[in-house]
Amino acid sequence: MDRPGINTRVAAEFVIALQNGILSLRETRRLVALALAELRRAPEPARELRAVEPIIRAARQLPLARTTREYLARFETRAADLLARHEPDPALLDPASLRERVARALARALGNAGLFSVTDARPGERDTVEVELLVLDTPVRVDLGRDGDGVETLAWVELLEPPEVLDPEIAQRLASILRDSRRLDDAVVHAYAGRPGVHGIAWSVVIESRGRLRARTLTLHGDERASLEPFRYDADEARAMASQLALALGLNMAAESGPFAQLEVLVRASMRTPDELTPTTPDDTPARFDAERESQWMAEQVWGDLAVFVTFDRESGDVRVEDFN
Repeated sequence: MDRPGINTRVAAEFVIALQNGILSLRETRRLVALALAELRRAPEPARELRAVEPIIRAARQLPLARTTREYLARFETRAADLLARHEPDPALLDPASLRERVARALARALGNAGLFSVTDARPGERDTVEVELLVLDTPVRVDLGRDGDGVETLAWVELLEPPEVLDPEIAQRLASILRDSRRLDDAVVHAYAGRPGVHGIAWSVVIESRGRLRARTLTLHGDERASLEPFRYDADEARAMASQLALALGLNMAAESGPFAQLEVLVRASMRTPDELTPTTPDDTPARFDAERESQWMAEQVWGDLAVFVTFDRESGDVRVEDFN
């Protein structure tokens, strides 16, 4: 009897996602991308699908947000489309070869290939190759074409979904808790960083309320009670939130120039970790601040020569986000 075993790579990605206590939309995208990659590289895709489907099915049984459930449901369509293709061009679907081609095209067009996953590929029109990618968990479609010298390059870029700096389900949950607090009924979460604490999980959050951007500390207790407190400044958490705020500003500014510019921001951000943000001093920043009560972090080359400076007032929790070329 043909009884294919569980695909261990896909199962491992599923387990990693569950360790966070939630299967979010971002984690689902990574899970589906890996599952489709396993199908493409398998000698017998139909047999491999029988090893992958139980994991996707198990994921769909979890309590999920509507957007996450819809994304998982699309896996069936994507897998069926992949299996239905007859005599695929090996040059298109060979993962290593295709990835190398995409990386070269990205580097030529944007100066850096960054980190990405290939989730799909098919022949396009006019001798192009349509490739779908995940760049910083954002689904992107690029067309590989050739320029006047016959060199393969990006002929087209389309962001298939709007870029998300934050995990939408975590951000929405934190915002919902904050809106239950007095005078925060309009709260929007712009950045967050969480850590286990003595009395529960403590989150540092940057929120916008009444037109003001500020950081607060939110502690979630085991019984789902929450306590909102003044911001307890922590350098590591401030740096992580500064990275999120810098990326959001870069994407907003690039959106006016179109998908190529947004892809450049995503590619650069995929190579940058929060650790790469640097603290500044009043003598080496164009964004003035008071070192006695404020701390400032700088993200370089977010888009083009754009640098973003994020300043935290350690006493009041007020936050400023400024950009300079």
